[in-house]
Amino acid sequence: MKNIVQALLKAQKEIQNARKDASNPHFRSKYATLENVLEAVKSPLNDNGIAIAQTCGKDPEGHFVETRLIHESGETLESRIYLVLEKQSMQGYGSALTYGRRLSLASLVAIGAEEDDDANRAEREAPRPQARPSQASKPIQGKGGPSWDDFSR
Repeated sequence: MKNIVQALLKAQKEIQNARKDASNPHFRSKYATLENVLEAVKSPLNDNGIAIAQTCGKDPEGHFVETRLIHESGETLESRIYLVLEKQSMQGYGSALTYGRRLSLASLVAIGAEEDDDANRAEREAPRPQARPSQASKPIQGKGGPSWDDFSR
């Protein structure tokens, strides 16, 4: 593992986050396509002796995409992501596979590649409770500092 880790460290110093070039109208957000993730990571990885291989398969747990970084020494790093198919069709499988490839590769090389749609959606839909401090969390009075009432109006 020593060789691939050293090479990945060098590559990560060169890798920039993928450009968010596509829009998801359902979540009103932008994300990086698979092509842009590959564009961001391929040259820096290849220049440091690391090839990218992505395969798909199915096991008892379900359909998956496996991303493997292969160093010229033969050492590898791997990531497997199980796919969620929204539609039981080739289009549904292809869409899930592309999504899985993008997420798997971005996470394996530790780059930011897209907005967190789940978190953004939850934030938009969740009611925002009014925070009320407990006695223990109120600021200490004295010496002219602000009181909790100054912030809660």
